[in-house]
Amino acid sequence: MNNNHNNIDKHKYDDIIDLPHHVSRKHPQMSAINRAAQFSPFAALTGHGAAIEETARLAESVVESGEELKTQLEERLRQIKGTPAQQPPP
Repeated sequence: MNNNHNNIDKHKYDDIIDLPHHVSRKHPQMSAINRAAQFSPFAALTGHGAAIEETARLAESVVESGEELKTQLEERLRQIKGTPAQQPPP
């Protein structure tokens, strides 16, 4: 880095670095617990994950039902046509 730049940054806050910490007269000081809560994880969409999982579960059951229905329809068509059912390979 540029040495000149470092010297400017080094002295940039010299005028305020030793001032006392500001305490507001209007607002009470926040407790440590409340300050920490500001940085805790935030779930903006609470329950959204569960809703997605439920939708996926329902969609999966529809797919399974669809496959089962397809198998039943194919069997019924074979019966109507008089074609013997095919056995799955061993």
